[in-house]
Amino acid sequence: MPSIHFKKAIKATEHKDFVKPEVVKFMDVSTAHITKTDAEKLDSSNNAACGELSFDRFEYGYYVYIPDQSTTDRLPMSSAFKTLMHYARESGFRAVKLDCDATNYPQLASFTW
Repeated sequence: MPSIHFKKAIKATEHKDFVKPEVVKFMDVSTAHITKTDAEKLDSSNNAACGELSFDRFEYGYYVYIPDQSTTDRLPMSSAFKTLMHYARESGFRAVKLDCDATNYPQLASFTW
């Protein structure tokens, strides 16, 4: 028997102003694909160091929301970082999860730091 919460959730989808939740795909990428300087900027308490970039830090890396192409080109980040943003956007992702234990892609530049 469905719970009362489930029944309320189903009823909410029938509301005339119901907006379907958006699913955002993110690319899981190793932090090895950004430079040490990029990481230092992302770690800085001064978010202005990253320009117009929208991101969040977590214990093992960063969630980066991929900006449009012209914004990406203006970012005060390395060319490798910008290439990663372009690659992820062109692959259909809306965000990148940079994680120290994530996938290392041979088609992208890698750095040891």
